[in-house]
Amino acid sequence: MEFVSTREELFEKEEQAFRKFMDGLERGSQILTEIETTYPKRLQASLGAFHKNIKTLDKAVGEAVKNVGDLSVTAKDGSDGIVSTGKTVAELLSQSAQKWDQVSRGLAITLTNSTESLKLAADEGLAVRPCHLL
Repeated sequence: MEFVSTREELFEKEEQAFRKFMDGLERGSQILTEIETTYPKRLQASLGAFHKNIKTLDKAVGEAVKNVGDLSVTAKDGSDGIVSTGKTVAELLSQSAQKWDQVSRGLAITLTNSTESLKLAADEGLAVRPCHLL
C-alpha cells in the first residue's frame, strides 16, 4: 500500500513538472511569435524616422547651397553688398547650426530607438529558456 501511495505521489509530481514544462514552452512560443510580429514593425518605424531625418538633412543642405549662390550675387553689389553679405552669412550660419542641431538630435533619437528596439527584441529572445523537469 505504501508503494502505491509513493508511486501516486511521484506520478503527481511528474505531471506537475510536465505541466510546468509545457507552460514554459507555450510562453516561449508566445514571446517568439510576438518578436516575429513586432520586430519588423519596430524596425520599419526606426527606418522611417531615419529616412525622415535624412530628408530633412538633404533639404537643409539644398537650402545652404541655394543661400551660398544668393550670397555670391549679393557680394557683387559692392561695399554695401559686403556688409549685407556679412549679415546674411551670420544669419545663414545661425540657421544652419539650428538645422544641423535638429537633424543630429533626430538622428540620435532614431538610432537610440533602433538600438533599444534591437536590445528589447534580443532580451525577449534570450528570456526564452527551457524549463527543467524537477
